[in-house]
Amino acid sequence: MANDPDVEKINDDGSSEESTDDSGSEELEITDLVNSQKNIETKQDEYFENLFSQLSNLESKLGEMDNVMNKLNSLESKIEKYREKTPQEKLELRSYDSYPFNQKLSQFFDDKQDEMEMTGKNEYVLTSDEVEDINSSDIKNSFQPGSQPDDYKTSFKR
Repeated sequence: MANDPDVEKINDDGSSEESTDDSGSEELEITDLVNSQKNIETKQDEYFENLFSQLSNLESKLGEMDNVMNKLNSLESKIEKYREKTPQEKLELRSYDSYPFNQKLSQFFDDKQDEMEMTGKNEYVLTSDEVEDINSSDIKNSFQPGSQPDDYKTSFKR
């Protein structure tokens, strides 16, 4: 007991040896300690009840916000369903079920770029001879099916 500072030796009358002098020690009644402990417990219970009521209030408001958001989303889907489609949107919708036109040309050429480079058809070179030697009747006849001259078929083969 002499080595442990937290242990006090108690006299036969129930008081500790250190408290024999009254030079700064204060006595507290147990009933005051118990009453203050009960007071702290009631205040703590009130605090937690208030906290939990605020949390339940917050949860109910969040539930109301979810309902409002669901209603807005349903309105948005109804508006989207019944609004007039733009020409661009109509074209995109048509492309989904219009094979072989369900792919944009840029996508087609991006996909075929490696294959075209291997075959040498990745560029078309237009020469000045091809531009200057224009036969307007061949051009006019090319727009009318069945009236193409024989040299037209061979001139475009490479």
